[in-house]
Amino acid sequence: MGFLLAFSALKADDFLEEANETAPAHLNHPMQDLNAIQGSFFDKNRSKMSNTLNIDYFQGQTYKIRLRYAMATLLFFSKPISDFVLGDKVGFDAKILESNDRILLIKPLQIGVDSNISVIDSEGKIFSFYVFSTTFTSSKHPNLQVFIEDKNYYSNAFLKPQKENKENKENKENKENKEKEEETITIGDNTNAMKIVKKDIQKGYKALKSSQRKWYCLGICSKKSKLSLMPKEIFNDKQFTYFKFDKRLALSKFPVIYKVVDGYDNPVNTRIVGDYIIAEDVSTKWTLRLGKDYLCIRFVKKGKDE
Repeated sequence: MGFLLAFSALKADDFLEEANETAPAHLNHPMQDLNAIQGSFFDKNRSKMSNTLNIDYFQGQTYKIRLRYAMATLLFFSKPISDFVLGDKVGFDAKILESNDRILLIKPLQIGVDSNISVIDSEGKIFSFYVFSTTFTSSKHPNLQVFIEDKNYYSNAFLKPQKENKENKENKENKENKEKEEETITIGDNTNAMKIVKKDIQKGYKALKSSQRKWYCLGICSKKSKLSLMPKEIFNDKQFTYFKFDKRLALSKFPVIYKVVDGYDNPVNTRIVGDYIIAEDVSTKWTLRLGKDYLCIRFVKKGKDE
């Protein structure tokens, strides 16, 4: 019996020696304590929800997510994820879970790095996040589960597709158009109209009497001016000069308009819009001619009491 016990002990020693020789090399060293446990997980004030982040997402905003090296974070969306864009593929890794396309996994590959990630769901909604990596020495809890709710996605509504917003926009546009219309006058009709800015209108044109004609008008203005050629209204808008006549008159009866430069009549481009002949120029001196009849028009500055 003693012989058998001794033989068994020898065989056991041989077995242990053989096992040590065949064991993987990485197991043939003493176990080392890395002391890399994050203390915040053992804080007395920590709750079971300390590592969970709930986001009520609003369109256009960017939310911050705290990640931790050696840990993975899951982002849960209410709709399937169509695609995502990760800013830094060296410092972070991200992928859509094959088992659930509403969950995105993101994991930091380095410590002390940050980046951004934008996620697009199946409805085309875009979710923007700022992510940064911490390590076990951090006193802050990492976000390991992030639940994104999108019921209020359009609540801040700079692109909110709601009927009431469209109506508000239309009302605003109508109001702006009305204000613009109040700031302008329209001449002509539906087929041929023109808007004139009120604040640019300058009035003060008068017909020159015979006694007021200058020396250079003595030869060409031998006849008295015909006040019957006088327009009902004359003004300029700092770009064109407008002469109003009776539209019921035939167009051939409208006078020809000349701009007076250095005492000489010079033709200018004109067009007719409604009751107005529009000279495409501005001047303080004009001559209106119809056959042998003429009328000299001058711009007279208004006095302070006018």
